[in-house]
Amino acid sequence: MCGRYRLKDPKQAALTLVEEDLPALDTPRWNVAPTQAVPVVRHAAGGRRLTLMRWGLVPFYERSKPKPFQLINARAETAPEKPAFQRAVAQRRCAVLADGYYEWRAVAGRTKEPWFFARRDEAPFAFAGIYEEDAPAGPAGCCLLTTAPNPLAARVHDRMPVILDAAAAARWLVPDPLTPEDFRALTAPFPADAMVAWPVAAVVNSPRNDVPECSAPLATLL
Repeated sequence: MCGRYRLKDPKQAALTLVEEDLPALDTPRWNVAPTQAVPVVRHAAGGRRLTLMRWGLVPFYERSKPKPFQLINARAETAPEKPAFQRAVAQRRCAVLADGYYEWRAVAGRTKEPWFFARRDEAPFAFAGIYEEDAPAGPAGCCLLTTAPNPLAARVHDRMPVILDAAAAARWLVPDPLTPEDFRALTAPFPADAMVAWPVAAVVNSPRNDVPECSAPLATLL
């Protein structure tokens, strides 16, 4: 799964997909966590538009509950057939802006070890996301698609988020339904040789800590 990520330059990340005045995107985010409002690009009238969504999609069968369950991830391999995600995959795809993500590796006899993953060129990217507009309250809710890990990510976890470069994100945001072949191609693992990873301090374990130290390397990059 993907449960935490970084967006240190939101404006730069947004400008890879949208061309509009973005004065509200000046605050770096070092430790973005579920249920928080996150910058997302989606297709709207007139083209691609930036908006804020809550990280947490409420499926239709939860909406009548006082405290509905929120889904932060969906498996790309099964999302097109799952009732909770099927319509969103076809009609409500979005690109969640990021420039790195965190994952925790199980270490025998120790607390899980946090790692940070990014593109080797340090460029921003987008997670492939889907969303629902009719959440019970607050902003629309989104979740991130995950896929099988590439060889680098597999050294830490058995899943990784679907990472899109600018060209792939533009294809993902086209409002028409994707063919099964296009969907599989877009949700394939990002190439391992285009990524780096390193261990980080336990400060990232708490979402209350939104500081640069969250992604500072503790050891040599992988």
